[in-house]
Amino acid sequence: MSEEKRSLQHQKQAALGAKILAQARNELYLAMRFLEPVFELWKWKDHPGIRALGTDGVTLFYQPMQLSQRFMYEPVAVNRLYLHCLLHGLLRHMEGAEGRDTEMWDTACDAAAEYIIDRLDYPCVRRLVSPRREAVYRLLEEQLRVVTAEGVYHLLEQGSLEADPMEFLADDHALWRSGDAKEQDREEKAQEFREASEKVKTAMETYVRDQGEKAGALRAAIGVQNRRKMRYREFLRKFARVREEMKIDVDSFDYIFYHLGMEMFGNMPLIEELESKEEAKVRSFVIAVDTSGSTAGDLVRAFLAQTAQILAEVTGESRACEVYVVQADAKVQEAVRIRDAAEMKAYLEQMTVKGFGGTDFRPVFALVEELRARGELKDLQGLIYFTDGYGTYPARRPGYPTAFVFAGADAVLAKVPPWAMRVVIEEDELKEMRG
Repeated sequence: MSEEKRSLQHQKQAALGAKILAQARNELYLAMRFLEPVFELWKWKDHPGIRALGTDGVTLFYQPMQLSQRFMYEPVAVNRLYLHCLLHGLLRHMEGAEGRDTEMWDTACDAAAEYIIDRLDYPCVRRLVSPRREAVYRLLEEQLRVVTAEGVYHLLEQGSLEADPMEFLADDHALWRSGDAKEQDREEKAQEFREASEKVKTAMETYVRDQGEKAGALRAAIGVQNRRKMRYREFLRKFARVREEMKIDVDSFDYIFYHLGMEMFGNMPLIEELESKEEAKVRSFVIAVDTSGSTAGDLVRAFLAQTAQILAEVTGESRACEVYVVQADAKVQEAVRIRDAAEMKAYLEQMTVKGFGGTDFRPVFALVEELRARGELKDLQGLIYFTDGYGTYPARRPGYPTAFVFAGADAVLAKVPPWAMRVVIEEDELKEMRG
């Protein structure tokens, strides 16, 4: 075959591949219009060296022959493949690979994307889920609040999940790491996907509401991805609620008008002194650290050190604050009363982490109730529990605010009771804590 004929044949195959992608995009758009902001973000280009479909973060590449074969065999498979790639971009999977095992991360991203697609209730992507996949999905739903690539990766890393990479293999990830796209172009496209993700989330909150659970898994995953990440420092500051102190506020009125009223009317000041003022104080709260085998060690020390520093900033060095630091695994190992930041510092210098057993949160809550009954926690702000989330929670809501704090990857696994707050210490904060 001459070079000219080869070129002409390639052009025809490339054009056919583009038409197939256009049809897949149109079918997905008609079924899921809330995804409209992402459909135009990637331009298409044929690539002879990849498997069917793949992206470098800037362009969506396709292998014409393989794409045509998949379309002839099962058109729905192309719809799913197209959506699979869009989910990688929408959920920022390419951005999360740094510092992780490449093969394991690829499997986690594919499994998360396929889970979302298999849980969509739209004919254009629907197909029979194999028993092997369904078994993996059931385990994911048992272990994770929301199925995300980060959560799947953590389960794989822990050995809590066994997933055959070939079971979820769809697109080609080779260009994630070896593509020719410039770093600046990748970042610009990633930013476009971040902005599109917010628009999709907004659209789903209105459009999907009328369609039941058709896209519940996708809606949940996007919600997690776009959640506002409150830093632990910011959270603890908010925990220091504003209180009203019954004391004279001498800065809240003008003495000139006060004396003028007394002179003109004898005993009737124009503006009386206010009897109270508001001050932000941390009265008292309990910091519990889960010292089971999974959270013990330098991370516990780092968490307490960071908390001590923030308490000092919030309350001020001269103000007294009452804090109970409780170490617990399946039972309370130690409970220490600390009155100010200096005592916290001294405690950290000599503390020994105690525990390393299983995890049961209930003994800490029982201890708090006992302290309150004895009058040792007169004005409890709340309980902050640093943990990995694996344990038995109290069945009833306590009579004070409760927050469970999770470190990095542990957060994606954590299921907390509806009455508790859930706070995540992100990876960059963990690095700061550890110095």
